[in-house]
Amino acid sequence: MKKTKAILIGAGDRGAKAYAPYANDYPHELEFVAVAELNPQRREAFAQQYSLSENQCYASWEEMLEDDIDADVAFICTLDRQHYEPTVKAIEKGYHVLLEKPMSPDPKECISMVEIAKEHDKLLTICHVLRYTPFWQNIKSIIDEGKIGDIVSIQLNENVEVMHMSHSFVRGNWNNSDVSSPMILQKSCHDMDILMYLMDQKCKHVSSFGSLMHFKESNAPKDGPLRCLDGCPIENDCAFHAGKYYLGEGKGWAKKFTTDHSREGIIHALNTTPYGKCVYRSDNNVVDHQVVNLEFENGATATFSMCGFTREQTRIV
Repeated sequence: MKKTKAILIGAGDRGAKAYAPYANDYPHELEFVAVAELNPQRREAFAQQYSLSENQCYASWEEMLEDDIDADVAFICTLDRQHYEPTVKAIEKGYHVLLEKPMSPDPKECISMVEIAKEHDKLLTICHVLRYTPFWQNIKSIIDEGKIGDIVSIQLNENVEVMHMSHSFVRGNWNNSDVSSPMILQKSCHDMDILMYLMDQKCKHVSSFGSLMHFKESNAPKDGPLRCLDGCPIENDCAFHAGKYYLGEGKGWAKKFTTDHSREGIIHALNTTPYGKCVYRSDNNVVDHQVVNLEFENGATATFSMCGFTREQTRIV
């Protein structure tokens, strides 16, 4: 089997920690030959882990794709609204592309990427990874083999654990659809993909409702500060107080926004990044709950519900 050579654009959690480790586990199958990452600490960490020289490291994807790097595939793991341009350029440079979900918040960009990949005879693979897990593969097999008869309706719930909700979608990178993408696309595109995968037919009608009910300024404490560490009057009672959470049971989440994991390092990050903001005074606008109803070509239906206030992080089907 020929070893696949890859370049990585975006060495964040998904690129560097979810997908790239395959190269360490199966070095005879995959090798990274270059990385593009704006954050110098992440770039250096990736270079060290995958034995890349300084010449194989780039501060931007533009700089990387100006060079003629001998590789087969580009892993593109940038933020949601930064997918289109590097994907198109990588395909035009002759690379197959593994693209982190969601493709793009813009439908025109999604269509364009597919068309360009077809024009250049390149693979464009989207990381809807849940469909490949044993759980969903087993369900798919049961349905396809007719073991439970015809599918009339599917009910799928995505329970987003409330502290995960506050970290990623209230304070974090995906809290504002104007700079990222809507919750249904960022968090729940897996679920939409799974429903389409299981039904294996086109959807002819869809309706959806959702809103931001809790994490908004009208629920902020009276005279509360913008940042939790600036003297919040309900510090002792608020489960979302950044100081209590990220210095306590949520310390593991602090690794997402600082490389200095000392108490002083975390406090500094809370004073200088959005993760120290009051959850009721952030610039978030994505929904904290949403439902979707779908009707398929043969009359079968599916319902989906996402709730950001659950104790456990789980999906129920």
